[in-house]
Amino acid sequence: MTAIDANGKMAEQVYTSKENATLIITQAFEQLHQTIEERKNTLLSEMEAISISTTTALTLQKEQLMKMQDEIGRYTDMTSHILQTHSDHEMAALGDQLATEFKATLKKVENVSLTPNQSSDIDVSLLHIDSLINQLSIFGDVMDSASPSQSTWSSESVAKVKERYCVKVESMTSKGERYPYGGPQVEDHGDGTYTITLTPQTAGPHQLLITMDGQHVQNSPCDLDVGSKYSTLCNPEQVIKCSGRPHGIAIHDSGDIDVACFGDHCIRVFDQAGQQRRTIGRCGSGDGQFASPCGLFIKGDVMYVADYYNNRIQKLTTGGQFLQSFGQRGSGQGQFQYPVSVIVDQRDRLIVSDKSNDRVVILDQAGTWLLTINGNVPGSHGFQDPLGVALDSQGNIHVAALCSYTIKVFTPEGTYVRSYGDVNAASGIVIDEEGYSLVTEYSGDCLSIFDSQGHKVHTVGNLNGPNGVMLDPKSTSGSVRDILFDEANRRIPDDKLTLYCEVSVVSDVVNQSGTSVMSNSPKVPECNLSSDLACLLEDGQFSDVMLAVEYHEFKAHKAVLAGLLYSVPHEMEESRKNRVEISDLDQEVMQEMLAYIYTGKALNLRRWADSLLSAADKILCLEMCLC
Repeated sequence: MTAIDANGKMAEQVYTSKENATLIITQAFEQLHQTIEERKNTLLSEMEAISISTTTALTLQKEQLMKMQDEIGRYTDMTSHILQTHSDHEMAALGDQLATEFKATLKKVENVSLTPNQSSDIDVSLLHIDSLINQLSIFGDVMDSASPSQSTWSSESVAKVKERYCVKVESMTSKGERYPYGGPQVEDHGDGTYTITLTPQTAGPHQLLITMDGQHVQNSPCDLDVGSKYSTLCNPEQVIKCSGRPHGIAIHDSGDIDVACFGDHCIRVFDQAGQQRRTIGRCGSGDGQFASPCGLFIKGDVMYVADYYNNRIQKLTTGGQFLQSFGQRGSGQGQFQYPVSVIVDQRDRLIVSDKSNDRVVILDQAGTWLLTINGNVPGSHGFQDPLGVALDSQGNIHVAALCSYTIKVFTPEGTYVRSYGDVNAASGIVIDEEGYSLVTEYSGDCLSIFDSQGHKVHTVGNLNGPNGVMLDPKSTSGSVRDILFDEANRRIPDDKLTLYCEVSVVSDVVNQSGTSVMSNSPKVPECNLSSDLACLLEDGQFSDVMLAVEYHEFKAHKAVLAGLLYSVPHEMEESRKNRVEISDLDQEVMQEMLAYIYTGKALNLRRWADSLLSAADKILCLEMCLC
């Protein structure tokens, strides 16, 4: 290839690179413009609705005032006419009647407000235009490469034999600006070998050229494929065996790893080698006790736990000492319905994913409600089972929802920013210091990695229902500790089936005359089948049928449903598809119905009594109808 050909090829590459970059920038800003335009139209529509409502109320009030004015005028004219045309005897006879009717009219006037009963102001809030402009001013980045023709070098004009001679090279871009990244470094080992070190700044195909005295060495130029960050992430570096259906994970400054065990109702603490050191808490609803702990977050010496079935957030020391708890079951402010994740932002606010309330709530350290994010954005039905929450370097809140195919991003004040990704039931998310998002896909059985612009750059497969992901802050290689959440892969390590059993002593020991004998009245241990079935319904593991209600899908098990439902299909089309569409039934009622079928308990019976009876009749759940 001649120099002219090489120059032409380089020009073609520059043009192609420019076209690709132009397309990426154009698409990004078109999407941004579309989102802003949709939000503007939504606000204008809401403002128009408020204006129409206010104007209608004022018109009605005006009509009432004019009607009262006409009635008073009629009585005034009638009184004047009687005074002019009737005798004193006739006026005395008509006076009482006129006075009664006039008092009734005045009573009507008293019930009509004489001042406008509507405010003329339409409040506009949360338009933080300065903050948005500041973010847009640094949105995106275009990097130029170093240009040899613009770069310069300098050195001493005189050199000495066998003495080190230094040359300073100033790397410049094609625009004459200092190239902000370090170039290749050459180390001479003094034995005829050299080491060249360089740091690629962009992913994709590159060419590596190495010359000596202006001539290419063998195999130069060669192709160099620069992968993105985490592109080498594949097999786990370490596997920690953890029973009890691990969900949330947090890492101490010391390196210890805390794991929330959903099924064992405790927090297990492991050292860096994966050896269990201790457990924190036990099953219960008291202080420091848990009913399926789910999300974990550690800040300093304080550990925050999303206590799933207790519908609360607990604060403990990292040593396990109880500090505080707040929350109860419900949908109001300061209430939860199955909280899954909890994190703490730079302003010390707690951000909690409130799963069955389909929202993310922000609280202060005392548990006082500050803000609710419902996920209502253009072209979306809002959140559906939000699970994972994470913060980027700007404090924006990224939300991963189980029934959503994208990650939604909001400002710290709850304003929608953008959506990105194409995920299958996102269950957990974490973001590194460079803006890379690592998302576990529960139904996709994988870990997906997105760059700061939301483009998928890598996928780690061969997982089985991963529940979450955590970055190791002490790692220098970008390793990810996500195997703890891969429940299926921990059950059969090394192709060996391990069964975990819990043995209970059911007889008391009684001391009689210095000897110990077993009591003849053994105690029956508490049955945990109901809670185990509740957990089976919650995580959907081993499900073999899908119940579709409205926009929500419930994973269920034919073996459980067949015990109570006469309407479970056998040779019907639904049986072959393993999916049943149920119409005219509310999502929350279906959730309560399934909870009863699996556990025998209807916790919200007073609230949903009529609806549950109707639903039970609809799907022929005879046991509930007869109870």
